[in-house]
Amino acid sequence: MLSLRVKARSLLGTQLRRLLNNSTHRCLTLSASYNAAQNVYKNENECLVIKWNDGNVDEFPHVYLRENCRCPACYTDERKSRTMYSPKEVNLDITAESAAWNTEDDQLEVNWEDGHTSHYSFEWLKYLRYRPPGEGQPDGVLRKGVKLWGQELSEEGNMPTFQFQKLLNDDQELYKWLVTLEIETGIAKVENAPKEANQLPVLGERVGYLMRNCYGDFYQLRAIAGETAHEIGYTNSFLPIHTDTTFNQSAPSVTVLHCIEQAEGEGGANLWVDGFHAANLLFEEDPESFQILVNTPVVFRNITLTKRGQFYAASRRPIIRVDHEKRIQQATYSDEFRDNHMSIEPKLMKSFYKAYFRYSELMLDKKISFWHKMKPGDLMTTNNYRVLHARSAFKDRGDNVRFLEVGYFDLDCVLAKIRLLAEEQGIPSPLNL
Repeated sequence: MLSLRVKARSLLGTQLRRLLNNSTHRCLTLSASYNAAQNVYKNENECLVIKWNDGNVDEFPHVYLRENCRCPACYTDERKSRTMYSPKEVNLDITAESAAWNTEDDQLEVNWEDGHTSHYSFEWLKYLRYRPPGEGQPDGVLRKGVKLWGQELSEEGNMPTFQFQKLLNDDQELYKWLVTLEIETGIAKVENAPKEANQLPVLGERVGYLMRNCYGDFYQLRAIAGETAHEIGYTNSFLPIHTDTTFNQSAPSVTVLHCIEQAEGEGGANLWVDGFHAANLLFEEDPESFQILVNTPVVFRNITLTKRGQFYAASRRPIIRVDHEKRIQQATYSDEFRDNHMSIEPKLMKSFYKAYFRYSELMLDKKISFWHKMKPGDLMTTNNYRVLHARSAFKDRGDNVRFLEVGYFDLDCVLAKIRLLAEEQGIPSPLNL
């Protein structure tokens, strides 16, 4: 490798150009006054290589940089999107003729062989550089920032708690609440909401929108007398642990339960379970069983009658879903709606049941669960991709009728609000996308 430190404009010199063309790594530029990068050079992989002052080295393919040019002719800042809509507009073999740091605006200026000039900010290059899978992440199957929990959240002061009115009026508080749900514990109590119906649309508008499904924009949950209830949730019987709407192709990301009236006396409490904690324990004690639950598609099905009519929903997904870095992204669990469709070879069925039964046992361990009875005016908000819940049996008495309203947010709505709030507050987004 020939190491040369030159100013960008000197690349026009014929003798220097010959030297650069004859070297394996062709150094394009260095501005000594620029404190972010030491130099920029081409390599044999058709990339511009940036060596930063912090010691890191990043490669940016020529075709990638050209296709992502940030100039007004190629990119519209108003829509945050490129204006070139046809891949044919970019030459696959495009090459940078020269590159230089513009110290006045802290941008990398690249002159292309097609006569075009592009500018890329230091922040853009750092943010969009290639990151190998798992970089900056902890070992194991949990994403960075995940906080596992269990019985300790039942103790006074341990559960993440927010105030309803503050969420409506304070952007920083709203941001903390959404990050708590999406990244950290996946569960939070919201206190002092009005003890009356129709509060969920108010919170929904604050975040973005409530997720509509077969039950409507949100729905009311009261026990239905007799045998007319189409789902066990509409009875006063014990409700086993589950994640909500497992039968929908697009399950909601966040579940919001608003307690308007609670059953007096015993009963009506909820069991909250950290599904990620159970999955992580399974991975640590039996990686093979963990992989079986990751790799086996399971069918969930529901035929129900709601105020909006009859619906027949079905979905297929694994009990544990992982992302592209093989980190836990979603836990799906509901014995009520798990179908009897066989999605695995018969010879492997016993192994699936072994893994499934063990995962079920782990979720009932006090180390990863706790009981909590909501009070009127409380909202329990949970990440439906992670937190399971159950309900103890209860009795309605006279004018005391347990009454909750239930609403959902979809994942796109939650992530969009987190990104916007982070940008408005001038802080880095905690999301990996």
